[in-house]
Amino acid sequence: MTISQPVSPASSLRLHLDGMSCASCVARVERALAAVPGVSEARVSLTDEAAEIRFAAPATPEALTEAVAKAGYPARQQALTLSVEGMTCASCTGRVERVLRAQPGVISASANLATRRAQVVLWEGAATAQALAAAVTRAGFAASAEAGAPDRRAEGSGASEPATPGSPRR
Repeated sequence: MTISQPVSPASSLRLHLDGMSCASCVARVERALAAVPGVSEARVSLTDEAAEIRFAAPATPEALTEAVAKAGYPARQQALTLSVEGMTCASCTGRVERVLRAQPGVISASANLATRRAQVVLWEGAATAQALAAAVTRAGFAASAEAGAPDRRAEGSGASEPATPGSPRR
C-alpha cells in the first residue's frame, strides 16, 4: 500500500521539476498546483526548475505529483533504502511505513519484514536518508541508511540515471 499522509497546512514544500523551458511553462505549473485542494500558493522558478508550495489545508503528495505530471512537467523523485532492525511482525512493518509516509515529501514507503529493509520514494531533495532513518528510530526501531546504496532517482520520474562503467543504462 502506498497511500501517503497529507502534507500539513502549516508547511511548505519544494518540488524539483523537469521539462520547463519558458514563462508559459511556469504559468502552467502554477495553475496546475493552485488547482490542487489544500494549496494556498505555488511559486515556480524557471531558473531553479522548482516549485515552492504553501498549504492552507492538508494536501496529499499523490495529488501534487499527479497535478504537475498532468501539466507535462514531472516532479523529480528519488528512491532510498533503509535498513530497519527490530521489526517482528506485520504490525511493525505497518508502523514503519506510517512513520515514513508521515515525513514531508514522501510519496510512498514499503517495509519488508523478511529483508529488514524499507524502500522509500520521495521528492528529490525533500529529505535525506539519515533524516528518514532518524524518524524510524524515534518510532522504536534501529534504522540506518543502507551502506553503499546512494540515493538514486526513482524509476518513472522522467529522469535517467548516469551509466557507470561496466553497468547497463536503464
